Amino acid sequence: MSDRTHGLAMLLALVVLGAGGCSRVDSVESAVTDPGTTRPATAEACIASPRPDAIRGLPLVDAQTSRIVPDVLGEKLTWRVGKREVVAYVGINALDVFEDLDFVRRPGAGSGLKVWTTRAYPGLVVAEGPTGYQGPCDRYYVVTQGLLPSVAPAVLTSLRVQLLSAPTMRTK
Repeated sequence: MSDRTHGLAMLLALVVLGAGGCSRVDSVESAVTDPGTTRPATAEACIASPRPDAIRGLPLVDAQTSRIVPDVLGEKLTWRVGKREVVAYVGINALDVFEDLDFVRRPGAGSGLKVWTTRAYPGLVVAEGPTGYQGPCDRYYVVTQGLLPSVAPAVLTSLRVQLLSAPTMRTK
């Protein structure tokens, strides 16, 4: 297991066990007074792996995890210099993030990829592709601004998605 994968697994365990939102035990008392109500479960995290330190000369400036459904975390990674930006959404629907914009699908992306643009922000390009996983981690997106339209699908196909699992406890 790489240091990054081990670190993300530990982070996932801390988030799931410490955040309280993923734990479905209503209180410590309910877990103690009725020990039969808990069963092992797993929490999952959709991550880009390996995570590039730089894309197209842009350094990684931010990495965030977000709960996309109970017990599943997604990842948002941002690489930026000035007004040039690449953002990867793993498990998080980027089209929902920009819900107020009317996206138009561009033809000819191929290989199961979809490429979207918007008239409101001509420099904004969203590329969408399948991860090969089921459920909330089935799609991933790359959003670019201030770069050529061909960059978004190129970055999307260069990223790989990994689904990590970590044990946790939850009620039935």
